[in-house]
Amino acid sequence: MGFFDKVKTAFNRPSATEISASASDQHDGKTAELIRVCLEALGGQENIAGPVQVAMTRVRVEVLNPERINREQLKASGLLGHMVIGDTVVHLLAGDQAAELAKGLQS
Repeated sequence: MGFFDKVKTAFNRPSATEISASASDQHDGKTAELIRVCLEALGGQENIAGPVQVAMTRVRVEVLNPERINREQLKASGLLGHMVIGDTVVHLLAGDQAAELAKGLQS
C-alpha cells in the first residue's frame, strides 16, 4: 500500500481520480445549459479552432473568427468570468465545471 493509499484510508476520502470519474458521470442540466450557451456565445461549434484545453478551473478556447464572440452572452452565461486574450483565444472561468464544459465544447 502506497503513501497516498494510506492517507486515503486514514481520512476515508476518495482520491482525485475517483472524484473526477464520478463528476464526469453526472452531466446535470445546469452544465448542459452552460455548454449550450457558451457554444452559442463563441459563435458555434464551427467557430472553434483546434482542441479545447482545460486547466483546473479554466477552459481555453481558440476561435477562428473573434467577431462572432458575444461577450454579453458570455457575461450572462453563469460563468465566473471570461477573458479574451489577443485576437482569437478565450479563457472561460468555469470553476468546478471546467472539465465538463471543455468536454462539451470539444464534441
